[in-house]
Amino acid sequence: MLIRRDAYFDFRKQFSPENHSYESVLFFLKTEFIKEFISSKLKNAKVEQSNHQNFIKIGSNDLLKGFIESLIPYFSHKLGKQKTILRLKTFELLYQLIEIERGFLHFLINLNESVKISLVEIMENNFTKKLTIEQLAAMSGRISSTFKRDFRKQFQTTPMRWIKSRRLKLAKQLIENSQCKPNEIYLDVGFEDYSHFSREFKKEFGLSPSQLLS
Repeated sequence: MLIRRDAYFDFRKQFSPENHSYESVLFFLKTEFIKEFISSKLKNAKVEQSNHQNFIKIGSNDLLKGFIESLIPYFSHKLGKQKTILRLKTFELLYQLIEIERGFLHFLINLNESVKISLVEIMENNFTKKLTIEQLAAMSGRISSTFKRDFRKQFQTTPMRWIKSRRLKLAKQLIENSQCKPNEIYLDVGFEDYSHFSREFKKEFGLSPSQLLS
């Protein structure tokens, strides 16, 4: 997959069942490189429209598999350290993906655009994660000051207060509806210390987590 910068993802690495190994190949595309590729090679290309998204999933096929396999020898050869070779191979990859993946060109063209994403979407999808205000702002397509201003305008509170309240509400819901033990869920909802979680929970709801369970 190709992932937009400043996007946050949870992912799991899974080793091969045959030989218990894991291998991956990552490409990091700089803004200047993408602009050069598009302007010099694709002036008259037909662009498929696609909605704003943080990533585009790329299907597996023989052509792409062959390309990845052709890269492996470069990792242990001096040619693999030459920038010219790396640029050529990256250009080759982008050409292939444009040909085989519908919507890829449009995604590539808009990859570095700063697009403001719904604050509700950003916060609801990430409030249990350990992220800084700066990271949340970047994920929403805003600078920190704009993020804080837009956030207060929409939620009438600060991001950190909203996150704490939202985590506590989720914890209460889990305890009430699934009979989860408080010491089993405090980490899942974003707290790192049980004592702190219990203290904040009682301050918010008037009961400790264990009292709510009983």
